Amino acid sequence: LNQSQERASFNFLLNDLNIGAIDASGVGPGTYDDKGVAVIDTFTVSQNEINQQAVFNFEVSYDGAGSGRFNNLQVCYESLLGQYEPATVFRSPSSLNNAFSTFTVNNVSSGTVIWDITDPQNLLIQEFTLVGDQAIFGAQTQVLREFVIFSGHDFPVPIASQPVANQDLHGMQVPDLLIVAHPLFKAEAERLAAFRAQNDQLEVQVVSPEEIYNEFSSGRQDVTAIRDFVRHLHQRSPELKYLLLFGRCSFDYKNITQDNTNYVPTYQSRNSLDPIYSHNSDDYYGFLDDDEGVWSEELSGTGGHILDIGVGRLPVTNVQEAQGIVDKLIHYASNTATLGSWRQDIYYVADDGDFNLHQRDADQLATLVDTTNHDFNVKKIYMDAFPQEQTPNGESADAVNQAIEEAIKKGALIINYTGHGSEFRWADETILDLNTINSWENFDRLPFFVTATCEFGRHDDPKRISGAEKLITNPKGGAIGLVTTSRPVFASKNFILNRAFYEIALNQTETGYPTLGDIFKYTKNDSYTIVANRNFALLGDPSMKLSYPQQNLRITEITADESMPGDTVHALSAVRMKGVVTNSEGEPILNYHGTAEVTVFDKETITETLGSEGGRTFTFKERNSVIFRGQASIKSGQFEVNFIVPKNINYQSGRGKISLYALSSNGLEDAGGATNSFIIGGSNKNAPLDNTPPQITLYMDDTSFVDGGSTGENTVLLAKITDESGINISNTGIGQDISAQLNYQEEFILNDFFKADVDTYQSGWVRYPMDKLKEGKQTITIKVWDVYNNSSNASLEFYVFDGDRLTLNQVLNYPNPFRESTTFLIDHNQPGATLEVAIRIFDIRGKLVHQIFTKYENSPSSIEDTAWNGTNGYGIELKSGIYLYQVEVKSLTSGDKNVENKKMILIK
Repeated sequence: LNQSQERASFNFLLNDLNIGAIDASGVGPGTYDDKGVAVIDTFTVSQNEINQQAVFNFEVSYDGAGSGRFNNLQVCYESLLGQYEPATVFRSPSSLNNAFSTFTVNNVSSGTVIWDITDPQNLLIQEFTLVGDQAIFGAQTQVLREFVIFSGHDFPVPIASQPVANQDLHGMQVPDLLIVAHPLFKAEAERLAAFRAQNDQLEVQVVSPEEIYNEFSSGRQDVTAIRDFVRHLHQRSPELKYLLLFGRCSFDYKNITQDNTNYVPTYQSRNSLDPIYSHNSDDYYGFLDDDEGVWSEELSGTGGHILDIGVGRLPVTNVQEAQGIVDKLIHYASNTATLGSWRQDIYYVADDGDFNLHQRDADQLATLVDTTNHDFNVKKIYMDAFPQEQTPNGESADAVNQAIEEAIKKGALIINYTGHGSEFRWADETILDLNTINSWENFDRLPFFVTATCEFGRHDDPKRISGAEKLITNPKGGAIGLVTTSRPVFASKNFILNRAFYEIALNQTETGYPTLGDIFKYTKNDSYTIVANRNFALLGDPSMKLSYPQQNLRITEITADESMPGDTVHALSAVRMKGVVTNSEGEPILNYHGTAEVTVFDKETITETLGSEGGRTFTFKERNSVIFRGQASIKSGQFEVNFIVPKNINYQSGRGKISLYALSSNGLEDAGGATNSFIIGGSNKNAPLDNTPPQITLYMDDTSFVDGGSTGENTVLLAKITDESGINISNTGIGQDISAQLNYQEEFILNDFFKADVDTYQSGWVRYPMDKLKEGKQTITIKVWDVYNNSSNASLEFYVFDGDRLTLNQVLNYPNPFRESTTFLIDHNQPGATLEVAIRIFDIRGKLVHQIFTKYENSPSSIEDTAWNGTNGYGIELKSGIYLYQVEVKSLTSGDKNVENKKMILIK
């Protein structure tokens, strides 16, 4: 094997005699060229040149510097026929020249036995004549016959390894989900199995690879043993639907590599030199028909091999990762904190360059979903639509990084990436890398990723942990699963598979949405064109479903101003919409009570990219202008919402879209839906006048915050906004967004963070997370426009302190001086923490006269609900004078503590 770019020559010597040479051309310099050139040859040596002291050597020479490997040497020769301990197996190719041949075996004894083992299923005792120490016999030799010679009393004894517990996988009840888990991870696999049984009503069985080997490969590691066991279950019953491999795999079956990760083995292709056509694939375990199993690995066509079950893998390498991923799977499927309208959002991220190939492919996928599954909201992050910066290390795309970060914070059902990549990043501009993945803490909003890029999901290399693996094993967030690639792939074939994924992933049947295993099985079977298809793997639990909304919502009526005839919604029209919650069969659910979130979009707009790569721009449509985002009460499955269309719309008539999401009153059940059957455009000429600007009240963290208060480095900006006509969140008018500035620096847009209050369009809230703020005094300024384009501003000063250190920014009492009662105000930087507050009051001589102790769960940022009426601990009124007080605040969340001393005047 030559791994150098230089030509190599391998010379072979026997007893210093050159018996032959093999020349191997060099490998190519390209990333996707073969990683080695394998050569094989046969040399014939005269028997006279071989003796008992024969020494074999080989030499390697290169045209330049190089490296190579010597794989194996087979020496085939005809030896003296005799009995050698413990047994001798022999054939004689030269015997085929005769119809009948006579064999003479040397070194035999009276206890020698000879068997004809030509047919292993039909062993024959071969009679022979013993002459001295020779056994002579004859046999028909029209076919090549095989014999074994041994002593009839001296049989080899099997080496005892270790006791094997009683087991009966052959008699196991056939499950819906089979989990093959390495013993290290079996406890976590059992925990997941118990959850699937209870939550999804699945029959689940957990076995280890070793248990399978015991019954299907005589105890030896063998991927075919796992496949044969799965096939055995599948033949017994079609109930088997999913196989989950619980543990990472490795290309090193023999554990030669230090810190190997061969916990549950995977199928490795025979071709290991071609970066594209080599592969590891768990598909092998899903080939279960009678004519499958001998996988020819041809470059095109399926070879008759299709998946019969959904196969996925959790590539964990330690117990902590196993526990973390099971926690994520259970939380994702059962915790109500995961509910939200993000479950209807799908992001398409596309690389630039290559004549816009990746952006075009992504846009075709987005259009497919938008036209066939409009219940879901398509969002596009195309790299060439964002500015890029030149750096010493090449181009960077910080705006794209930020857009992806925002998508993670908001949440997404699916994030789909199309473009260049590697094991550790997306795109040459590094729009996603391992450091970013490790920083994500989106535990309540875990997306499923589809990464149509090279090698991002490589999971069989012990020396490298890929980005896909980091995503799924991140215990605080990342991804709930991925369809990803383990080797380099072709863009054209990626698109075919990517399209097949969306042809099934978002479609409901009478049993609801499909599981990941069913999606992956269909995706693979419907997109196979070349062997590179096998490089796509499902890293995730095949038995789980994505977080689709559970029930359906639909609009039943849309009414605009009676003074404007026709079915078109106009700018400044007062609109009323009515809707209903239904089940999967379209029947109203009359006992559904809760809140519906209604988002109304303007028409699609046309965006042209910047042409940063070679000046080639790309034009695409996107629906990114929201004209209303509000909420409505659902009573007995019915809801109604009212709003005024903003002045800032595209006045050309066309189809808008209404996206609907609902959450039940008990917080346990959600619903989703959409319609694009209404027309929006033009203006209401009879709209009433409105010259009154909106009113704004600002807070940090919560509504107890006061101007000049303190907060931590990670906080939430709250803006309460009211207006008689409603708030403009459309991005059609230039400079008329909800915008904010921190310390009068660069402006940022808050349209996406505003939501109207329940059953009104005249008030609502902006809730905007602000992270990694600098310590010190800060000023936030916000500007708001109403739907008539009246504007107003508001500002708030606040102090940022180290969030890990409990800080008391302001401690006071009011009124001061006081007669009847005074109230204590305590402003701190740990809202949401559990706090113990002690207020101790002393007279002017330092004598303790009164104490007040209060505990706050989920504390507000400003505490001002504690009062003192000027009495001591026995209720006796104290005399007028100056009193000292000490406020001690202790955080039970962080263990930190802080103390402030103040004084006050009591007047009687």
